[in-house]
Amino acid sequence: MENTSVVWQKGSKDPYLVITDLAIANPNFTIKVPELFVHFKLSSLFKASTNLSQVSADNVHVYIKREETNVNPQNSLDLLDNHYLSNNRLPSVSFQRVTLESRKKETWIPVSSTGMTGKKDTGMTGKNFKMTESSAKNLLKTIREFFFDLNADSKIEFTNIAIDKSSEDEFFIDKLYIGKGEDFNVLDIHVNTKDGKGFLDDLSITIKNRNNLLNVYGTFYDLKLGLLSKFSTLVKSYNLDKNIGFKGSFSVKINKKDEIVDGNIYVLNTENYLNKNLALTNVNINLTYSNGIISVKNFHFKLNDTYLSLIGKMNFGTSHALLRINISKFAAKDLCTYIPDSVVNSKFKSWYCDNIDGDVLNTIVSFNGKINNLVDDDLSDIVIVADIENGSVKFDEDFEQVKELKGDLIIKNNDLEITVNSAKFQNFTVNGGDIAMKSLNKENSVLTINGQAVSDAYGLYEPIKFKLDDVVKVERDKVSGMAKSVFNFRIFNLNADDKKVDFSANFHSEIDNLAVYNASLGKYDVKLSFGSDFIDLNGSGMVNNTQLLFDLKSSNRNESFAWNLTGDLPAQILDFDENIGGYINTNIESVINQDKTGHVNGNMDLSELESRSSYFGWKNRFEDHNKVLFSVKLKGADELLIDKLDVIGNDLDIKFSGRVGNGNLYLNSSSFKLPDNDFSIEIESGKEKNAITIYGEKINLSDILGLLGKNNNGLNKDIEISMNVDNVIMKEGVVIKNAKLNVTCTKGNCNGSQFTGQFLEDSSNILAEYSGIGLEIYADNAGILSRSLGISKSIKNGKLSFYLSPQRESGEHYGTLSISNFYIKDAPLLTTLLSMSSLPGIVNAIKNEGVYFYKCNAPFSYKDGTIEIEESWLEGAELGISTGGKLDIRNYKFQVAGQVIPAYSINKSLLKIPIIGKLLTGGKSRGIVSIDYKASGDDKNNNVSVDLISSLTPNLLKRLLGVFDRIMTKTNEAVISGLKGGVKKKFGLV
Repeated sequence: MENTSVVWQKGSKDPYLVITDLAIANPNFTIKVPELFVHFKLSSLFKASTNLSQVSADNVHVYIKREETNVNPQNSLDLLDNHYLSNNRLPSVSFQRVTLESRKKETWIPVSSTGMTGKKDTGMTGKNFKMTESSAKNLLKTIREFFFDLNADSKIEFTNIAIDKSSEDEFFIDKLYIGKGEDFNVLDIHVNTKDGKGFLDDLSITIKNRNNLLNVYGTFYDLKLGLLSKFSTLVKSYNLDKNIGFKGSFSVKINKKDEIVDGNIYVLNTENYLNKNLALTNVNINLTYSNGIISVKNFHFKLNDTYLSLIGKMNFGTSHALLRINISKFAAKDLCTYIPDSVVNSKFKSWYCDNIDGDVLNTIVSFNGKINNLVDDDLSDIVIVADIENGSVKFDEDFEQVKELKGDLIIKNNDLEITVNSAKFQNFTVNGGDIAMKSLNKENSVLTINGQAVSDAYGLYEPIKFKLDDVVKVERDKVSGMAKSVFNFRIFNLNADDKKVDFSANFHSEIDNLAVYNASLGKYDVKLSFGSDFIDLNGSGMVNNTQLLFDLKSSNRNESFAWNLTGDLPAQILDFDENIGGYINTNIESVINQDKTGHVNGNMDLSELESRSSYFGWKNRFEDHNKVLFSVKLKGADELLIDKLDVIGNDLDIKFSGRVGNGNLYLNSSSFKLPDNDFSIEIESGKEKNAITIYGEKINLSDILGLLGKNNNGLNKDIEISMNVDNVIMKEGVVIKNAKLNVTCTKGNCNGSQFTGQFLEDSSNILAEYSGIGLEIYADNAGILSRSLGISKSIKNGKLSFYLSPQRESGEHYGTLSISNFYIKDAPLLTTLLSMSSLPGIVNAIKNEGVYFYKCNAPFSYKDGTIEIEESWLEGAELGISTGGKLDIRNYKFQVAGQVIPAYSINKSLLKIPIIGKLLTGGKSRGIVSIDYKASGDDKNNNVSVDLISSLTPNLLKRLLGVFDRIMTKTNEAVISGLKGGVKKKFGLV
């Protein structure tokens, strides 16, 4: 205190004491009073005894002790030694006044040897529970002594009290009144706050003495939950400390031994007037105390959609409690907020809060045991039963959550058990299982998850795809089949502070009708084990009456990835040509290290392949036990050496070697020997350019020409092709000697590309070149060229020129085909047409020596695989043929129509005669007599039709009949129109 003065006013018989700047320090709070007035009542001037008659103060400020750091003591202030301190009713503690650096405010901290300085209150434990009970008894003793030490007609009145817990959390009390009336045995206490500024609006307490038994009872209104610090986490998470107030009543009986012998608390909720969206209703609390037993008669409330009720008893004499809590619904995440850190291991709680979600329904919590076990956070006497709805669990950051989990939960004897009724995990449908963790409080406890699930076959790959994508990529639409699985998960170290949380998983799956890349593998059995640092996958099944085994192991510990495959694989899996079927017997093993080094070795037996086509003249000789042998070394990311890629067998010797580096493939053959093939090839394939070089004695292209252009979707990369081969074998055994090919395409522009050679049969030349104006082909022998490309064997001799324009904006190409001085012999379709046209002489000529044509011109357009032929003519002395229509070169179909003109040279001569030529030929034909025809189909099945009436009718007559037909049509239309007009006029319709 700064100043103390005694004032005895004139005319007053009693003095009063005035204390200014009084500060009272306590370990938990500090009280500052600017002026304290203490009035005394003197019974006699000469008597030493004095009685307090009134104590009053205004603007009292209470500072609640806060956990702060960075404090610097400035000076000391001895604790006020008042009446109660001198009688040891409060502990004597020395305090220092310090300045808080963060707020520049003065406060007081204890500096005695009580061990409290700088330590955080950890709550009640078994060791300090008795101390807390003793402290409560001291409080009751203080209340009792205060009651009896206060005289009748005495009062204590404080006004404008500010209680400051922090700068953001300050509340007020307008008036605190404590006083006795004339009845010494009755003490009244009133606390009043206006305008909702305080932690309550009104508190009224009456203490009555009956034969040394104190009866304390009272009422309260709008009591804020912020006072309930033990539940502050729950309270603050919903803002209940500010938004919800309670009203109720209480009563307590204190005997002369300073013991509570009976008590009752009754609470009802008040209106939630600050947050209408937060509905706290149905609040009812009724607690009674008698003979050391607290009975919870009624404790229930409803917060939004959650209903909670509590009943039970706590016997402080025997330290035993029997409690039962019912909770209708709460979010699983709420446990992260409500459960104190000390109840479970902090690491387990962190894992739970990060990985668990969903709703918990119909929860029943039962406790039957020692109170100290509750205080010490021992769950052994607690039983929890609940339902789980729409739960989710995430095991590891690499995996998706288990979702839509429904089940039943029970915690008993520190063990957790969850019965899973259904759940979803990635592509799995879980139809049953259990989750368990024995000894929740032990460091080595393991969380186990067991169950059964169904999924498609791809679902087995999906959980580990992040481990395998760098080596093996599986697309969902390439795998089919249904899998039935039994699984087990184990999660370790959830309670171990010094170890990383880890897990392991085991799947055993049976797949029905497994198909990979449309190839059926039948029933297949898969065993999969994996964890955060390993994968072990084993598969087995019967394919082609042979066991197909697959084994894969990956370990971060060994920093390697190893797999092997043994058995028969359907050819479709390797995505060969559609004409190849059957099976390939494989034996492949691979080891890939974490630094992308390693090897892939193996062999494939091709003897059970079935081919319906041939390649490079190699016609279906798989049954000769041909094999593919390969050995590849991996040298790091995107770099490997191909030591060996050999295809060997009867009349078969192909050997490749090469490397891959920086995304580019370099491959060359030291041998490429097949029947009718003997050449070498070098391949360079990169992201932007492909280059192929072929050289040698001979190459057989006869059976791959049909593949060229089938998948022509444009050039996505630049390409360079160089070929210099002595002999190129084409279809029908045609050989081109001294063949040279140079193709250079840059961004789709192939200008300057050229092919040259000579037909071995007659040493005639062939030239094909591409330039800015398009593609041009010239051949001295059109018949041999046609046979070599498999187009037709009917053309004999003749010079050919072919032109195809570059693609126009419309997507079309335009071109023309010209052949001069050639024969057509043994042409089935033309023979049929001429036979139907009743031209036996020409038919005989085609079958024998052939029909001579001196010219053929065929203009056309090309787009999207379809050639549209404009009117084209084959002109010869004996025969003239026109044609026009469409050719579908992708499906080998045609649809054409035209005219056949016999004695073409004579008809053409008549056509040149002025006026008479046009009259005789009708003006639309090149002959006096022409035969109209139509033809459609493909090279194997076709249909030819001839208009016989047309073939017997001269073109002049056809034209006259056409004119006559048009005249008659117009005359008929006029007559009908006139008749209609007459009828309308007669009946007054016009």
